[in-house]
Amino acid sequence: MGKRARALWGASAVLVMIAGGVGVAPAFAEDPPPVDWTMMPGFPVVTADGDFTVSFETGVMATPDFGDVALLNDLPLQRINVVNHTDEVRYIDFGVDVDVEGVIEPLWRGETYGDYWGSTAGAFGVRLEPGQSIADTGAFVYSGFAGLFEGVPRYGGRTVVVYELAEDPAVDPDTAATEIARAPRVPGDFVPVHFDGPTTPEGTVPVGQELSVVGPGAPDEVQLSPGVTASVTASGLPANRELELWLAPGVDYFYMTLLGGILPETAFSVGTTMTDASGELAATFTVPATAEFGTAYRLFAGTLAENYWPAGTYRSFTITQAVSSASDEVEATETEASLVLGSTTVDFSFPAGTTGMFTAATSTTGPLVDQFSLAGDPPLYYHLDYSGSFDGGAVEVCIQYDTENIPGTPPRLWHHAPEPGAAFRWVDITTSAVPGRVCGVTTSFSPFALGYRDTFDFAGFFDPVSMTEPNVAKAGQSIPVRFSLTGDQGLGVVTSARFVVAGTVLNPAGEMLDAATPGASGLTYDPATDRYTFVWKTQKAWAQKTGAFVLELSDGTTHQFAVSFKR
Repeated sequence: MGKRARALWGASAVLVMIAGGVGVAPAFAEDPPPVDWTMMPGFPVVTADGDFTVSFETGVMATPDFGDVALLNDLPLQRINVVNHTDEVRYIDFGVDVDVEGVIEPLWRGETYGDYWGSTAGAFGVRLEPGQSIADTGAFVYSGFAGLFEGVPRYGGRTVVVYELAEDPAVDPDTAATEIARAPRVPGDFVPVHFDGPTTPEGTVPVGQELSVVGPGAPDEVQLSPGVTASVTASGLPANRELELWLAPGVDYFYMTLLGGILPETAFSVGTTMTDASGELAATFTVPATAEFGTAYRLFAGTLAENYWPAGTYRSFTITQAVSSASDEVEATETEASLVLGSTTVDFSFPAGTTGMFTAATSTTGPLVDQFSLAGDPPLYYHLDYSGSFDGGAVEVCIQYDTENIPGTPPRLWHHAPEPGAAFRWVDITTSAVPGRVCGVTTSFSPFALGYRDTFDFAGFFDPVSMTEPNVAKAGQSIPVRFSLTGDQGLGVVTSARFVVAGTVLNPAGEMLDAATPGASGLTYDPATDRYTFVWKTQKAWAQKTGAFVLELSDGTTHQFAVSFKR
């Protein structure tokens, strides 16, 4: 979307809904498409005193164009007409539930709109001469905005009330008001508009709930580039609700809502998410490769088909080029690729016959981390990708880093990997780690990170090991040592396993013996039971020895149980 289109889109929304005193509007490239208007059930109605006839009509404008700005979704409309059957001048105005569903607020009073928008209060009022109708006056609620559409957007979950005012509200905004008609509640979900709250960082009215794109520090430090995956959070939403995520250029949340919740066709669908039982939203989205540099984008959560957007970002963010990026196209004869990203190098090792493009980029913004803390200053995310398929194979990824930036103990390599039946989660895929180089194996890509593990949530040990009764085993047998870390934490979780023989007078510290596993059984994980199993192959030479099995995990913690061996 070019600058003119973005300006037109924003101007259209402002001019349509904040119509008081506006003289010139952007027009359709051609005449507006006709709307098939339908009278709402129960209308028209004549008031009990016979003074007025009130009608509500509804219609839909299918994906209209505003100049060179085409829209993705239909625009539901309504138009309101009132006929004055008396021989006196009468004043008509409206009320609607703005901030709280079902609480009707008068649109002729400035306090409805707050201090900043109070001058809007006169936009919807109509003066009717004897025998005149709203349709005759060209008022906004019926005629809409010339060159755009007739009527006004129809908002899900809201109720519109028609009032007769005793006096001109421009002279006396506290004049008496009498309800003369009420439209049925519009089907759909309600999204509040907070006119009386503080404005957003960009000076507009806050709507719904705020979506926060998570960055390393302040919100304006969010760094997004094409291909970058980032986290977004919100609260106060409907519980257990599936919501779509849309990334849209040049669209303010407030104006988009006032224009009926419609998006430009240049918006991107960037996934779906579910809120939890408390109405919390935590999701990730990936910036499309075709996103424009230097363009202000906002993110919305809702349902396109229903024009329902209960959450959106209160500030825009700009798509920029990655801090560093590289790519390498490999041929079938190659088995390695190396991409340089500033002071970091990413090495890929893959099966022979692999062809396609390996890409890599770094950013300081990425999915929220759990289980571990990011390493480095600044901590970076590595957005790695591959254009082909490995047909079930695996790729070794090694990140060579600057030890001056990450000194001391090498970090682990984490991958934000897809999970069956879930979205994505961080998984420790480390297979080797030495200062300056960390490696892991993966079958999927983007994003990766270097980080230090937080403490595991250890549970165990489980049967046949007892934590309450003495453990007696036959020397030389294999003992399945079972434990849980509350989820699959990868197979690199065991740093060491040892049998520590009880001390003697001559050797108070006791003897430490490595606890081997039989053959290549090693460590396994069963997702059905959420348990790890380390098969401990004991030695016949340990007969009549007493001591402890000591398990050291990669989070630095140790866990043990006492055991005695018989012949």
